[in-house]
Amino acid sequence: MAPPGLSLRPDVDVDAMSAEDVIGWATGDELLDGVQFGLSLLLWGVIVRTVLVWHITWSVNSVTHRWGYQNYPTGDGSRNNIFVGIVSNGEGWHNNHHAQPRAARHGHRWWEFDVTWITIKVLRSVGLVWDVLEPNLSRKTPEPMAPVDDPAQQAAV
Repeated sequence: MAPPGLSLRPDVDVDAMSAEDVIGWATGDELLDGVQFGLSLLLWGVIVRTVLVWHITWSVNSVTHRWGYQNYPTGDGSRNNIFVGIVSNGEGWHNNHHAQPRAARHGHRWWEFDVTWITIKVLRSVGLVWDVLEPNLSRKTPEPMAPVDDPAQQAAV
């Protein structure tokens, strides 16, 4: 309930409004305006967003095996793609991932921005993740990481 005397529209009695009035009032003058607003949220917030995320996800394995540059000679055609790296929050640094697949960080150079790695670092700093494997950046061709002996870690890999 609104405090007495507080109303955005003086001609509307806020205390006497029904849910139908609130929907129409919040989005326009009629209930149909509220329905149109809800359908717009469904279209742009669910359908378009989902299709966009699918395309970004699929581009990681298609675009990054065709266009880009290589930091490591992996022999599998994987490449780092700047556009895919940005829109996929760091997953587009695909050659780096193929060179060290178990490493949590995919951006190995200063310009390879990796939002996923930043998220993992924040979660690690507050104690929500641990045993994070970082890449070995001291070698031009990194050695494969040691095999995992812990069954719980094997399931996570």
